[in-house]
Formats: sequence, structure tokens, C-alpha cells
Amino acid sequence: MSQIIADDRLKAQLNGFTEEVEVREASSGRVLGQFLPQAEYRKLVIAWAKTLYTEEELDRASEEAQRMPFKTLDQVLKELGRA
Repeated sequence: MSQIIADDRLKAQLNGFTEEVEVREASSGRVLGQFLPQAEYRKLVIAWAKTLYTEEELDRASEEAQRMPFKTLDQVLKELGRA
């Protein structure tokens, strides 16, 4: 993901928004993109992720994971031949 570092002016313009904001070019008014506050972005990602698997699939995966033996990072690296 690319990043834009917000200076104090941009931060002040975006601060306090709780929903999507359209960002436009000053001279032409052309839409550059949308800004989503972190909380709103997180909600969308979680909602999308929930569409990938059913509750039953998640429960089954959780149960399988609990039955697997715990391994330390050193053990995993050794098995991979990287220790």
C-alpha cells in the first residue's frame, strides 16, 4: 500500500471526520480519491473478511488450531532449516 504523509494542514482538514470523505483537486475539482478514517476502514475490512468464510468454517479452523501442538519460533525455523 502506498502512503501519503499528512502535513499539519492536511491533518487538520481530515481530522474529526467519522465517515468517507471525497478528496478533490483544488484547481479542477477532479476527484482524486476517498479518505476513510481508520475506524471506518477497519469496519469495512472486517465486514469483507466475514464474507470469505462461514461461521462453521471459522469454528472448525479454530478447533483444529487448538488441537495442534504449540511450537516456538526456534522450532519452526529449525524445521525449515533456517536455525
